[in-house]
Amino acid sequence: MKVVLLLIAALSATAARAVRDDNLDAYLKEILELLKAQMPAGIPELGIPPLDPFEVPHFDIGPIEEDIIKVTIEIDNLVIKNLATFETKIAHLDLEALALELELTLAELRGDADYKLDGTILSILPLYGEGPMWLEIFG
Repeated sequence: MKVVLLLIAALSATAARAVRDDNLDAYLKEILELLKAQMPAGIPELGIPPLDPFEVPHFDIGPIEEDIIKVTIEIDNLVIKNLATFETKIAHLDLEALALELELTLAELRGDADYKLDGTILSILPLYGEGPMWLEIFG
C-alpha cells in the first residue's frame, strides 16, 4: 500500500510540472505541412472540400453604424487564394494547460468577390455601390 501511495505521489509530482515536448511540437508542424499539401485538393474521404482556393458563396456585413455612416454590405462569390502558402513559425501544444499556440504567416493573400453596399451618410446622403472587388494582403 505504501508503494502504491509513493507511486501515485511521484506521478502527480511529475504531471504537475510544465512539460515542453519538442518531439510533439515537431509532429504538430509535420501535420500542418501535410494539411498544407492537401488543401488544394481537399480530403474527399473525410468530406473535406478543397480549401485553397477557399470559396464562400454569400455573407452579409452589417448593419454598420459608425458616427455619421450607416451601411449594410452583401458579399457574394468570395474566393480566397493562397491559403496553402502559409509558413509555420510556431506550433506548440501545451498538454498541461490544454492550449495550442500557432503562429502562421502568409506572404500574400488575395480575395475576389462581388459586393453590394447600401447606406447613408448623415442619414441624408445616399451611399451605394455594387460590382467586383478584390483585396490583397502582403506580409
